[in-house]
Amino acid sequence: MSGTAVANQIFDRVMEGVSPEVRGITEDSLKIYAKDTAANPAITDKVKSDRLRKAFDSLTRSLLERIEALNDHQMLFLCTGALADQVDLGEGPVVLLDRGVYDALLEAYRDVASKLPEDADYVYTAIDRARMIAADELYALNPQEAGKRRPKKEAGDAANDPKLARETAIGRKNACVRDLDAVVPALQKLLEAAQSVDHGPGGQAFATIKAFVDQASGRAPEATGPAKMALDRDVLAAGPALKGYAEAAATNLLKIRQLAEKYTPVLADLRKTLREIESLNAVKTDSMRKKFVTFDIDKVAKIKTDFGYTAGFVAATAENAANRVATSGSRVLLNSHLALDQDPLRNQICTPQNVYAAMQKVLKVHVNAFPKSPSGAFQVPPLILEPVRNVVDWLEDRFIMSVVSGEVVRKGPQFSLSPVEAQVMKAVGMYLSKDSIYNFRGEQNAGTFMGDYSGKVEKSAKVVFAGADKKMTMVASAKQVDAAGRETAVQDYMEFVFNMLNGLMPNPKMSKRRIAVLLRYVILKDLQYTVILMLRYSAMTEMQEVRESILKHVQNNYTEAKRLVEDSWKDEQVPRILGPKPAQFMQKMFG
Repeated sequence: MSGTAVANQIFDRVMEGVSPEVRGITEDSLKIYAKDTAANPAITDKVKSDRLRKAFDSLTRSLLERIEALNDHQMLFLCTGALADQVDLGEGPVVLLDRGVYDALLEAYRDVASKLPEDADYVYTAIDRARMIAADELYALNPQEAGKRRPKKEAGDAANDPKLARETAIGRKNACVRDLDAVVPALQKLLEAAQSVDHGPGGQAFATIKAFVDQASGRAPEATGPAKMALDRDVLAAGPALKGYAEAAATNLLKIRQLAEKYTPVLADLRKTLREIESLNAVKTDSMRKKFVTFDIDKVAKIKTDFGYTAGFVAATAENAANRVATSGSRVLLNSHLALDQDPLRNQICTPQNVYAAMQKVLKVHVNAFPKSPSGAFQVPPLILEPVRNVVDWLEDRFIMSVVSGEVVRKGPQFSLSPVEAQVMKAVGMYLSKDSIYNFRGEQNAGTFMGDYSGKVEKSAKVVFAGADKKMTMVASAKQVDAAGRETAVQDYMEFVFNMLNGLMPNPKMSKRRIAVLLRYVILKDLQYTVILMLRYSAMTEMQEVRESILKHVQNNYTEAKRLVEDSWKDEQVPRILGPKPAQFMQKMFG
Protein backbone atom coordinates (compact mmCIF):
# COMPACT_ATOMS: atom_id res chain seq x y z
CA MET A 1 0.00 0.00 0.00
CA SER A 2 1.43 3.39 -1.00
CA GLY A 3 2.05 6.16 1.54
CA THR A 4 -0.63 8.30 -0.10
CA ALA A 5 -3.18 5.50 0.23
CA VAL A 6 -2.32 5.09 3.91
CA ALA A 7 -2.67 8.80 4.52
CA ASN A 8 -6.05 8.89 2.76
CA GLN A 9 -7.63 5.71 4.13
CA ILE A 10 -10.14 7.57 6.34
CA PHE A 11 -10.65 10.42 3.85
CA ASP A 12 -11.51 7.92 1.11
CA ARG A 13 -14.11 6.25 3.34
CA VAL A 14 -15.78 9.63 3.95
CA MET A 15 -15.77 10.30 0.19
CA GLU A 16 -17.46 6.99 -0.73
CA GLY A 17 -20.42 7.64 -3.02
CA VAL A 18 -19.74 11.39 -3.15
CA SER A 19 -19.88 13.10 -6.55
CA PRO A 20 -16.61 14.19 -8.21
CA GLU A 21 -17.75 17.81 -7.95
CA VAL A 22 -18.17 17.68 -4.16
CA ARG A 23 -14.93 15.76 -3.79
CA GLY A 24 -13.18 18.41 -5.85
CA ILE A 25 -14.52 21.20 -3.62
CA THR A 26 -13.32 19.32 -0.54
CA GLU A 27 -9.87 18.62 -1.95
CA ASP A 28 -9.43 22.23 -3.08
CA SER A 29 -10.24 23.43 0.42
CA LEU A 30 -7.69 21.04 1.90
CA LYS A 31 -5.03 22.26 -0.52
CA ILE A 32 -5.72 25.85 0.62
CA TYR A 33 -5.58 24.71 4.26
CA ALA A 34 -2.16 23.09 3.63
CA LYS A 35 -0.65 26.34 2.32
CA ASP A 36 2.04 27.98 4.42
CA THR A 37 0.68 31.31 5.63
CA ALA A 38 4.14 32.84 5.80
CA ALA A 39 4.84 32.01 2.16
CA ASN A 40 1.31 32.96 1.06
CA PRO A 41 0.27 36.12 3.00
CA ALA A 42 -3.07 36.30 1.20
CA ILE A 43 -4.07 32.92 2.62
CA THR A 44 -4.86 33.81 6.22
CA ASP A 45 -6.32 31.55 8.87
CA LYS A 46 -9.69 33.18 8.17
CA VAL A 47 -9.44 32.25 4.49
CA LYS A 48 -8.52 28.67 5.41
CA SER A 49 -11.43 28.47 7.83
CA ASP A 50 -13.89 29.80 5.25
CA ARG A 51 -12.74 27.33 2.61
CA LEU A 52 -13.03 24.40 5.00
CA ARG A 53 -16.51 25.55 5.96
CA LYS A 54 -17.49 25.67 2.28
CA ALA A 55 -16.27 22.10 1.89
CA PHE A 56 -18.12 21.04 5.05
CA ASP A 57 -21.42 22.52 3.81
CA SER A 58 -21.05 20.97 0.36
CA LEU A 59 -20.14 17.54 1.71
CA THR A 60 -22.93 17.66 4.32
CA ARG A 61 -25.58 18.37 1.67
CA SER A 62 -24.26 15.49 -0.40
CA LEU A 63 -24.30 13.03 2.50
CA LEU A 64 -27.81 14.03 3.59
CA GLU A 65 -29.13 13.02 0.18
CA ARG A 66 -28.10 9.42 0.92
CA ILE A 67 -28.49 9.49 4.70
CA GLU A 68 -29.84 5.95 4.86
CA ALA A 69 -26.69 4.47 3.29
CA LEU A 70 -23.85 6.14 5.18
CA ASN A 71 -20.88 4.28 6.59
CA ASP A 72 -19.51 4.91 10.11
CA HIS A 73 -16.94 7.46 8.95
CA GLN A 74 -19.53 9.49 7.06
CA MET A 75 -21.89 9.47 10.02
CA LEU A 76 -19.04 10.61 12.28
CA PHE A 77 -18.29 13.47 9.88
CA LEU A 78 -21.93 14.62 9.95
CA CYS A 79 -21.97 14.48 13.75
CA THR A 80 -18.56 16.01 14.55
CA GLY A 81 -16.95 17.43 11.43
CA ALA A 82 -14.11 14.88 11.73
CA LEU A 83 -13.06 14.57 8.08
CA ALA A 84 -9.88 12.51 8.55
CA ASP A 85 -6.73 12.27 10.60
CA GLN A 86 -4.51 13.27 7.67
CA VAL A 87 -4.85 13.67 3.91
CA ASP A 88 -2.23 13.53 1.15
CA LEU A 89 -3.28 15.15 -2.13
CA GLY A 90 0.10 14.70 -3.78
CA GLU A 91 1.88 17.53 -1.98
CA GLY A 92 2.64 15.68 1.25
CA PRO A 93 0.39 14.68 4.19
CA VAL A 94 -1.78 17.36 5.76
CA VAL A 95 -2.58 16.63 9.40
CA LEU A 96 -6.14 17.54 10.35
CA LEU A 97 -6.76 15.60 13.54
CA ASP A 98 -4.81 13.41 15.93
CA ARG A 99 -5.40 9.76 14.97
CA GLY A 100 -5.97 8.70 18.57
CA VAL A 101 -8.68 11.34 18.96
CA TYR A 102 -10.29 10.28 15.68
CA ASP A 103 -10.38 6.60 16.63
CA ALA A 104 -11.79 7.41 20.07
CA LEU A 105 -14.49 9.59 18.48
CA LEU A 106 -15.39 6.85 16.02
CA GLU A 107 -15.90 4.46 18.93
CA ALA A 108 -17.83 7.01 21.01
CA TYR A 109 -20.30 7.70 18.18
CA ARG A 110 -20.71 4.08 17.12
CA ASP A 111 -24.02 2.68 18.42
CA VAL A 112 -24.78 5.68 20.63
CA ALA A 113 -28.20 4.27 21.52
CA SER A 114 -26.68 1.40 23.50
CA LYS A 115 -24.40 3.75 25.47
CA LEU A 116 -27.03 6.14 26.79
CA PRO A 117 -29.92 5.59 29.22
CA GLU A 118 -33.48 6.19 28.11
CA ASP A 119 -33.71 9.54 29.92
CA ALA A 120 -30.86 10.93 27.74
CA ASP A 121 -33.18 11.19 24.74
CA TYR A 122 -32.80 14.97 24.73
CA VAL A 123 -29.14 14.84 23.54
CA TYR A 124 -29.21 14.79 19.73
CA THR A 125 -26.36 14.21 17.32
CA ALA A 126 -26.73 15.40 13.73
CA ILE A 127 -28.03 11.95 12.75
CA ASP A 128 -30.53 11.94 15.64
CA ARG A 129 -31.69 15.40 14.65
CA ALA A 130 -32.28 14.30 11.04
CA ARG A 131 -34.25 11.28 12.26
CA MET A 132 -36.37 13.43 14.58
CA ILE A 133 -37.18 15.87 11.78
CA ALA A 134 -38.11 12.98 9.49
CA ALA A 135 -40.38 11.57 12.20
CA ASP A 136 -41.98 15.01 12.79
CA GLU A 137 -40.74 14.93 16.36
CA LEU A 138 -38.62 18.08 15.88
CA TYR A 139 -39.57 21.24 14.03
CA ALA A 140 -37.31 21.83 10.99
CA LEU A 141 -35.86 25.34 11.02
CA ASN A 142 -36.65 27.26 7.86
CA PRO A 143 -35.35 30.77 6.96
CA GLN A 144 -38.59 31.43 5.08
CA GLU A 145 -40.56 30.89 8.28
CA ALA A 146 -38.11 32.43 10.74
CA GLY A 147 -40.63 35.05 11.86
CA LYS A 148 -43.52 32.65 12.28
CA ARG A 149 -44.50 31.09 15.56
CA ARG A 150 -43.45 27.46 15.64
CA PRO A 151 -46.26 24.95 15.96
CA LYS A 152 -46.51 23.42 19.39
CA LYS A 153 -46.09 19.68 19.53
CA GLU A 154 -49.38 18.12 20.61
CA ALA A 155 -49.38 16.12 23.78
CA GLY A 156 -49.18 12.39 23.22
CA ASP A 157 -52.02 9.97 23.83
CA ALA A 158 -51.29 7.87 26.91
CA ALA A 159 -53.60 5.15 25.61
CA ASN A 160 -51.32 4.59 22.60
CA ASP A 161 -47.97 5.58 24.07
CA PRO A 162 -46.64 3.15 26.72
CA LYS A 163 -43.84 5.55 27.67
CA LEU A 164 -46.27 8.41 28.32
CA ALA A 165 -48.64 6.05 30.13
CA ARG A 166 -45.80 4.92 32.40
CA GLU A 167 -44.83 8.54 33.11
CA THR A 168 -48.44 9.33 34.04
CA ALA A 169 -48.73 6.23 36.22
CA ILE A 170 -45.48 7.00 38.04
CA GLY A 171 -46.77 10.53 38.65
CA ARG A 172 -49.95 9.10 40.23
CA LYS A 173 -47.87 6.70 42.32
CA ASN A 174 -45.67 9.52 43.58
CA ALA A 175 -48.72 11.62 44.49
CA CYS A 176 -50.28 8.73 46.43
CA VAL A 177 -47.02 8.03 48.25
CA ARG A 178 -46.67 11.72 49.20
CA ASP A 179 -50.23 11.76 50.60
CA LEU A 180 -49.74 8.56 52.58
CA ASP A 181 -46.30 9.59 53.81
CA ALA A 182 -47.93 12.73 55.22
CA VAL A 183 -50.74 10.88 57.04
CA VAL A 184 -48.78 7.93 58.45
CA PRO A 185 -47.13 9.91 61.30
CA ALA A 186 -50.47 11.48 62.28
CA LEU A 187 -52.18 8.10 62.28
CA GLN A 188 -49.42 6.61 64.39
CA LYS A 189 -49.79 9.37 66.99
CA LEU A 190 -53.56 8.88 67.16
CA LEU A 191 -53.22 5.14 67.67
CA GLU A 192 -50.66 5.67 70.40
CA ALA A 193 -52.90 8.27 72.05
CA ALA A 194 -55.92 5.91 71.92
CA GLN A 195 -53.90 3.14 73.53
CA SER A 196 -52.55 5.45 76.23
CA VAL A 197 -55.97 6.59 77.51
CA ASP A 198 -56.16 5.71 81.25
CA HIS A 199 -58.74 2.92 81.66
CA GLY A 200 -58.68 3.15 85.49
CA PRO A 201 -61.21 5.98 85.99
CA GLY A 202 -63.62 4.38 83.51
CA GLY A 203 -63.39 0.97 85.14
CA GLN A 204 -63.80 2.43 88.63
CA ALA A 205 -66.86 4.45 87.57
CA PHE A 206 -68.42 1.36 86.00
CA ALA A 207 -67.80 -0.68 89.20
CA THR A 208 -69.44 2.04 91.30
CA ILE A 209 -72.54 2.17 89.07
CA LYS A 210 -72.89 -1.63 89.00
CA ALA A 211 -72.56 -1.93 92.81
CA PHE A 212 -75.10 0.84 93.36
CA VAL A 213 -77.64 -0.75 90.97
CA ASP A 214 -77.15 -4.24 92.48
CA GLN A 215 -77.78 -2.94 96.01
CA ALA A 216 -80.78 -0.90 94.91
CA SER A 217 -82.37 -3.95 93.23
CA GLY A 218 -81.74 -6.22 96.18
CA ARG A 219 -79.34 -8.45 94.24
CA ALA A 220 -76.61 -7.49 96.67
CA PRO A 221 -76.76 -6.69 100.39
CA GLU A 222 -76.93 -2.99 101.18
CA ALA A 223 -73.73 -1.45 102.44
CA THR A 224 -73.60 0.00 105.92
CA GLY A 225 -71.56 2.54 107.75
CA PRO A 226 -68.68 4.28 105.98
CA ALA A 227 -69.01 2.00 102.93
CA LYS A 228 -72.56 3.22 102.36
CA MET A 229 -71.52 6.83 102.72
CA ALA A 230 -68.61 6.34 100.25
CA LEU A 231 -70.84 4.62 97.68
CA ASP A 232 -73.49 7.31 98.05
CA ARG A 233 -70.79 9.95 97.39
CA ASP A 234 -69.02 8.13 94.53
CA VAL A 235 -72.19 7.35 92.58
CA LEU A 236 -72.73 11.07 91.92
CA ALA A 237 -69.33 11.32 90.14
CA ALA A 238 -69.52 7.94 88.38
CA GLY A 239 -71.63 9.09 85.42
CA PRO A 240 -69.47 12.14 84.55
CA ALA A 241 -66.30 10.07 85.05
CA LEU A 242 -67.49 7.38 82.64
CA LYS A 243 -68.52 10.03 80.13
CA GLY A 244 -65.10 11.71 80.35
CA TYR A 245 -63.31 8.43 79.78
CA ALA A 246 -65.49 7.67 76.75
CA GLU A 247 -64.96 11.11 75.26
CA ALA A 248 -61.18 10.88 75.64
CA ALA A 249 -61.12 7.55 73.84
CA ALA A 250 -63.75 8.54 71.25
CA THR A 251 -61.96 11.71 70.13
CA ASN A 252 -58.90 9.79 68.97
CA LEU A 253 -60.94 6.92 67.54
CA LEU A 254 -63.15 9.33 65.61
CA LYS A 255 -60.09 11.01 64.06
CA ILE A 256 -58.72 7.59 63.14
CA ARG A 257 -62.06 6.75 61.51
CA GLN A 258 -62.04 10.00 59.52
CA LEU A 259 -58.50 9.39 58.28
CA ALA A 260 -59.37 5.81 57.36
CA GLU A 261 -62.36 6.97 55.31
CA LYS A 262 -60.29 9.66 53.57
CA TYR A 263 -57.25 7.57 52.71
CA THR A 264 -58.81 4.18 51.92
CA PRO A 265 -59.36 5.30 48.27
CA VAL A 266 -55.72 6.52 48.14
CA LEU A 267 -54.50 3.11 49.26
CA ALA A 268 -56.67 1.44 46.62
CA ASP A 269 -55.42 3.83 43.94
CA LEU A 270 -51.79 3.19 44.92
CA ARG A 271 -52.36 -0.57 44.77
CA LYS A 272 -53.97 -0.26 41.33
CA THR A 273 -51.23 2.07 40.05
CA LEU A 274 -48.41 -0.22 41.16
CA ARG A 275 -49.97 -3.08 39.22
CA GLU A 276 -50.40 -0.79 36.19
CA ILE A 277 -46.71 0.20 36.33
CA GLU A 278 -45.68 -3.46 36.51
CA SER A 279 -47.64 -4.22 33.36
CA LEU A 280 -46.30 -1.12 31.54
CA ASN A 281 -42.73 -2.03 32.47
CA ALA A 282 -43.24 -5.30 30.66
CA VAL A 283 -44.04 -3.40 27.43
CA LYS A 284 -40.90 -2.68 25.39
CA THR A 285 -40.60 0.97 24.31
CA ASP A 286 -37.80 1.95 21.96
CA SER A 287 -35.89 5.15 22.55
CA MET A 288 -35.85 7.85 19.91
CA ARG A 289 -32.57 6.51 18.51
CA LYS A 290 -33.99 3.02 17.98
CA LYS A 291 -37.27 3.95 16.29
CA PHE A 292 -37.63 3.04 12.65
CA VAL A 293 -37.65 6.16 10.46
CA THR A 294 -38.01 6.51 6.70
CA PHE A 295 -36.54 9.32 4.59
CA ASP A 296 -38.43 10.39 1.48
CA ILE A 297 -37.58 13.30 -0.82
CA ASP A 298 -39.70 15.82 1.08
CA LYS A 299 -38.23 14.83 4.44
CA VAL A 300 -34.68 15.03 3.13
CA ALA A 301 -35.46 18.50 1.74
CA LYS A 302 -36.70 19.62 5.18
CA ILE A 303 -33.59 18.19 6.83
CA LYS A 304 -31.26 19.94 4.37
CA THR A 305 -33.09 23.25 4.92
CA ASP A 306 -32.76 22.87 8.69
CA PHE A 307 -29.06 22.00 8.48
CA GLY A 308 -28.40 24.86 6.08
CA TYR A 309 -30.27 27.41 8.19
CA THR A 310 -28.41 26.34 11.32
CA ALA A 311 -25.08 26.46 9.47
CA GLY A 312 -25.80 30.05 8.55
CA PHE A 313 -25.46 31.34 12.08
CA VAL A 314 -23.34 28.83 14.05
CA ALA A 315 -20.15 29.60 12.12
CA ALA A 316 -20.63 33.36 12.55
CA THR A 317 -21.35 32.84 16.24
CA ALA A 318 -18.19 30.78 16.63
CA GLU A 319 -16.03 33.37 14.90
CA ASN A 320 -17.45 36.25 16.97
CA ALA A 321 -17.20 34.50 20.35
CA ALA A 322 -14.80 35.85 22.94
CA ASN A 323 -13.20 32.40 23.31
CA ARG A 324 -12.70 31.84 19.58
CA VAL A 325 -9.58 30.50 17.88
CA ALA A 326 -8.49 31.30 14.33
CA THR A 327 -10.28 28.25 12.88
CA SER A 328 -13.38 28.23 15.13
CA GLY A 329 -15.78 28.58 12.19
CA SER A 330 -14.25 25.94 9.91
CA ARG A 331 -16.73 23.25 11.06
CA VAL A 332 -14.18 20.62 10.01
CA LEU A 333 -12.71 19.24 13.25
CA LEU A 334 -9.04 20.21 13.59
CA ASN A 335 -6.24 19.80 16.10
CA SER A 336 -6.25 23.60 16.49
CA HIS A 337 -9.69 23.33 18.10
CA LEU A 338 -8.42 21.10 20.89
CA ALA A 339 -6.04 21.12 23.82
CA LEU A 340 -4.48 17.77 22.93
CA ASP A 341 -2.49 17.58 26.16
CA GLN A 342 -5.62 17.78 28.37
CA ASP A 343 -7.55 14.65 27.32
CA PRO A 344 -9.90 16.48 24.91
CA LEU A 345 -12.18 13.50 24.36
CA ARG A 346 -13.15 13.50 28.03
CA ASN A 347 -12.92 17.20 28.87
CA GLN A 348 -13.50 19.22 25.71
CA ILE A 349 -15.44 17.22 23.12
CA CYS A 350 -19.18 17.08 23.65
CA THR A 351 -19.98 13.47 22.90
CA PRO A 352 -23.57 12.51 23.81
CA GLN A 353 -22.22 10.59 26.81
CA ASN A 354 -20.18 13.57 28.04
CA VAL A 355 -23.09 15.98 27.64
CA TYR A 356 -25.51 13.69 29.47
CA ALA A 357 -23.08 13.21 32.36
CA ALA A 358 -22.45 16.96 32.55
CA MET A 359 -26.17 17.73 32.56
CA GLN A 360 -26.74 15.22 35.38
CA LYS A 361 -24.01 16.96 37.38
CA VAL A 362 -25.58 20.38 36.90
CA LEU A 363 -29.11 19.16 37.69
CA LYS A 364 -27.95 17.77 41.02
CA VAL A 365 -27.05 21.26 42.22
CA HIS A 366 -29.55 23.40 40.27
CA VAL A 367 -32.57 21.33 41.21
CA ASN A 368 -35.26 23.40 39.45
CA ALA A 369 -33.39 24.03 36.19
CA PHE A 370 -36.16 22.59 34.00
CA PRO A 371 -39.83 21.61 34.39
CA LYS A 372 -40.49 18.09 35.56
CA SER A 373 -42.66 15.34 34.14
CA PRO A 374 -45.41 13.62 36.18
CA SER A 375 -42.83 11.05 37.28
CA GLY A 376 -40.46 13.75 38.54
CA ALA A 377 -37.94 13.48 35.68
CA PHE A 378 -36.49 16.68 34.22
CA GLN A 379 -38.00 17.66 30.87
CA VAL A 380 -34.87 18.95 29.16
CA PRO A 381 -35.49 20.53 25.72
CA PRO A 382 -33.69 19.04 22.71
CA LEU A 383 -29.95 19.68 22.87
CA ILE A 384 -28.47 19.48 19.39
CA LEU A 385 -24.72 18.98 18.98
CA GLU A 386 -23.30 20.96 16.07
CA PRO A 387 -19.89 20.39 14.41
CA VAL A 388 -18.28 23.71 15.36
CA ARG A 389 -16.31 25.20 18.26
CA ASN A 390 -17.43 27.41 21.19
CA VAL A 391 -21.12 27.90 20.36
CA VAL A 392 -24.01 27.66 22.83
CA ASP A 393 -27.40 29.12 21.96
CA TRP A 394 -31.07 28.82 22.83
CA LEU A 395 -33.50 28.87 19.88
CA GLU A 396 -36.96 29.05 21.45
CA ASP A 397 -37.47 25.28 21.55
CA ARG A 398 -33.95 23.78 21.46
CA PHE A 399 -30.34 24.24 22.44
CA ILE A 400 -27.60 24.45 19.83
CA MET A 401 -24.30 23.34 21.32
CA SER A 402 -20.92 22.97 19.64
CA VAL A 403 -19.22 19.59 19.56
CA VAL A 404 -16.02 21.26 20.81
CA SER A 405 -16.27 23.44 23.91
CA GLY A 406 -14.20 26.58 24.04
CA GLU A 407 -14.88 27.16 27.74
CA VAL A 408 -12.02 27.22 30.23
CA VAL A 409 -11.51 24.70 33.02
CA ARG A 410 -12.89 25.89 36.38
CA LYS A 411 -11.23 24.17 39.31
CA GLY A 412 -12.52 24.46 42.86
CA PRO A 413 -11.88 22.64 46.13
CA GLN A 414 -15.34 21.04 46.14
CA PHE A 415 -16.91 21.67 42.73
CA SER A 416 -15.06 21.86 39.41
CA LEU A 417 -16.15 22.22 35.82
CA SER A 418 -14.48 20.78 32.75
CA PRO A 419 -14.95 22.71 29.47
CA VAL A 420 -17.81 20.34 28.55
CA GLU A 421 -19.50 20.82 31.94
CA ALA A 422 -19.01 24.59 31.78
CA GLN A 423 -20.63 24.68 28.33
CA VAL A 424 -23.59 22.64 29.57
CA MET A 425 -23.99 24.93 32.59
CA LYS A 426 -23.90 27.90 30.23
CA ALA A 427 -26.77 26.31 28.28
CA VAL A 428 -28.77 25.95 31.51
CA GLY A 429 -28.08 29.62 32.25
CA MET A 430 -29.38 30.55 28.81
CA TYR A 431 -32.57 28.60 29.47
CA LEU A 432 -32.95 30.43 32.77
CA SER A 433 -32.61 33.79 31.01
CA LYS A 434 -34.66 32.94 27.92
CA ASP A 435 -37.66 35.20 28.62
CA SER A 436 -38.05 38.65 27.08
CA ILE A 437 -36.96 41.64 29.13
CA TYR A 438 -39.86 43.78 27.88
CA ASN A 439 -43.50 42.97 27.15
CA PHE A 440 -45.47 44.03 24.08
CA ARG A 441 -46.13 47.46 25.65
CA GLY A 442 -42.44 48.10 26.11
CA GLU A 443 -42.67 47.73 29.89
CA GLN A 444 -40.23 45.71 31.94
CA ASN A 445 -41.50 42.15 32.07
CA ALA A 446 -42.05 41.63 35.81
CA GLY A 447 -42.42 38.08 37.05
CA THR A 448 -39.76 36.56 34.77
CA PHE A 449 -36.10 36.07 35.54
CA MET A 450 -34.77 38.48 32.92
CA GLY A 451 -37.51 41.00 33.57
CA ASP A 452 -36.58 41.11 37.26
CA TYR A 453 -32.83 40.67 36.80
CA SER A 454 -32.28 43.24 34.04
CA GLY A 455 -32.63 46.17 36.44
CA LYS A 456 -34.70 47.94 39.05
CA VAL A 457 -36.97 50.76 37.93
CA GLU A 458 -36.93 53.72 40.30
CA LYS A 459 -39.84 56.10 39.85
CA SER A 460 -39.89 59.69 41.09
CA ALA A 461 -42.14 62.71 40.83
CA LYS A 462 -41.44 66.39 41.31
CA VAL A 463 -43.19 69.72 40.93
CA VAL A 464 -41.87 72.16 38.35
CA PHE A 465 -42.98 75.67 37.43
CA ALA A 466 -43.07 75.87 33.64
CA GLY A 467 -44.13 78.45 31.07
CA ALA A 468 -44.36 82.21 31.12
CA ASP A 469 -46.94 82.18 33.88
CA LYS A 470 -44.89 79.68 35.92
CA LYS A 471 -47.74 77.19 36.09
CA MET A 472 -47.19 74.41 38.60
CA THR A 473 -46.84 71.01 36.90
CA MET A 474 -46.26 67.53 38.33
CA VAL A 475 -43.59 65.64 36.38
CA ALA A 476 -43.07 61.88 36.82
CA SER A 477 -39.89 60.11 35.74
CA ALA A 478 -38.47 56.61 35.89
CA LYS A 479 -34.95 55.32 35.52
CA GLN A 480 -33.43 51.88 35.55
CA VAL A 481 -30.64 51.14 38.01
CA ASP A 482 -28.46 48.07 38.52
CA ALA A 483 -28.93 47.15 34.85
CA ALA A 484 -27.78 43.76 33.52
CA GLY A 485 -28.10 42.20 30.08
CA ARG A 486 -28.67 38.57 29.16
CA GLU A 487 -24.98 37.79 28.72
CA THR A 488 -24.19 39.29 32.12
CA ALA A 489 -27.01 37.28 33.68
CA VAL A 490 -25.61 33.99 32.31
CA GLN A 491 -22.09 34.85 33.48
CA ASP A 492 -23.39 35.84 36.93
CA TYR A 493 -25.33 32.58 37.19
CA MET A 494 -22.33 30.41 36.37
CA GLU A 495 -19.93 32.32 38.61
CA PHE A 496 -22.35 32.51 41.54
CA VAL A 497 -23.14 28.77 41.49
CA PHE A 498 -19.45 27.90 41.19
CA ASN A 499 -18.51 30.19 44.11
CA MET A 500 -21.32 29.01 46.39
CA LEU A 501 -20.55 25.33 45.88
CA ASN A 502 -16.90 26.00 46.69
CA GLY A 503 -17.59 28.05 49.82
CA LEU A 504 -16.40 31.29 48.20
CA MET A 505 -17.88 34.77 48.37
CA PRO A 506 -19.97 36.09 45.46
CA ASN A 507 -18.31 38.37 42.96
CA PRO A 508 -18.38 41.86 44.52
CA LYS A 509 -19.54 43.25 41.15
CA MET A 510 -22.75 41.25 41.51
CA SER A 511 -25.20 43.42 43.47
CA LYS A 512 -27.13 42.18 46.49
CA ARG A 513 -30.35 42.77 44.56
CA ARG A 514 -29.25 40.54 41.70
CA ILE A 515 -28.29 37.78 44.13
CA ALA A 516 -31.78 37.87 45.66
CA VAL A 517 -33.43 37.84 42.22
CA LEU A 518 -31.21 35.00 40.98
CA LEU A 519 -32.14 32.89 44.00
CA ARG A 520 -35.79 33.73 43.40
CA TYR A 521 -35.62 31.57 40.28
CA VAL A 522 -32.74 29.19 41.08
CA ILE A 523 -32.88 26.60 43.86
CA LEU A 524 -29.39 25.38 44.75
CA LYS A 525 -29.28 21.93 46.38
CA ASP A 526 -32.57 22.47 48.22
CA LEU A 527 -34.87 25.30 49.29
CA GLN A 528 -33.44 25.57 52.82
CA TYR A 529 -29.90 26.05 51.53
CA THR A 530 -31.15 28.59 48.99
CA VAL A 531 -32.86 30.63 51.73
CA ILE A 532 -29.64 30.54 53.77
CA LEU A 533 -27.76 32.00 50.79
CA MET A 534 -30.35 34.78 50.45
CA LEU A 535 -30.00 35.67 54.11
CA ARG A 536 -26.21 35.55 54.00
CA TYR A 537 -25.63 37.70 50.96
CA SER A 538 -28.71 39.89 50.39
CA ALA A 539 -30.97 40.25 53.42
CA MET A 540 -28.94 42.95 55.17
CA THR A 541 -29.54 45.53 52.42
CA GLU A 542 -32.25 43.98 50.20
CA MET A 543 -34.75 42.65 52.73
CA GLN A 544 -37.78 43.35 50.51
CA GLU A 545 -36.26 41.50 47.54
CA VAL A 546 -35.37 38.53 49.78
CA ARG A 547 -38.88 38.52 51.22
CA GLU A 548 -40.40 38.38 47.74
CA SER A 549 -38.01 35.62 46.72
CA ILE A 550 -38.81 33.43 49.72
CA LEU A 551 -42.57 33.94 49.38
CA LYS A 552 -42.41 33.05 45.67
CA HIS A 553 -40.79 29.71 46.48
CA VAL A 554 -43.46 28.84 49.08
CA GLN A 555 -46.45 30.21 47.10
CA ASN A 556 -47.04 32.96 49.69
CA ASN A 557 -47.33 30.50 52.57
CA TYR A 558 -46.15 32.75 55.40
CA THR A 559 -45.99 29.92 57.92
CA GLU A 560 -43.60 27.95 55.72
CA ALA A 561 -41.62 31.08 54.87
CA LYS A 562 -41.09 31.85 58.57
CA ARG A 563 -40.08 28.25 59.25
CA LEU A 564 -37.46 28.38 56.53
CA VAL A 565 -36.07 31.66 57.87
CA GLU A 566 -36.02 30.43 61.46
CA ASP A 567 -34.27 27.18 60.50
CA SER A 568 -31.62 29.22 58.68
CA TRP A 569 -30.28 30.34 62.06
CA LYS A 570 -28.77 26.85 62.38
CA ASP A 571 -26.24 28.03 59.80
CA GLU A 572 -23.05 29.43 61.34
CA GLN A 573 -22.92 32.60 59.26
CA VAL A 574 -26.55 33.81 59.33
CA PRO A 575 -26.63 34.71 63.09
CA ARG A 576 -23.35 36.60 62.75
CA ILE A 577 -24.74 38.70 59.90
CA LEU A 578 -28.35 39.23 61.00
CA GLY A 579 -28.14 38.91 64.78
CA PRO A 580 -28.68 36.05 67.22
CA LYS A 581 -32.49 36.28 67.43
CA PRO A 582 -34.45 35.11 64.38
CA ALA A 583 -37.74 36.38 65.83
CA GLN A 584 -36.57 39.99 65.67
CA PHE A 585 -35.46 39.61 62.06
CA MET A 586 -38.72 37.89 61.04
CA GLN A 587 -40.66 40.74 62.64
CA LYS A 588 -38.84 43.18 60.39
CA MET A 589 -39.24 41.02 57.28
CA PHE A 590 -42.80 39.74 57.64
CA GLY A 591 -44.27 42.18 60.14
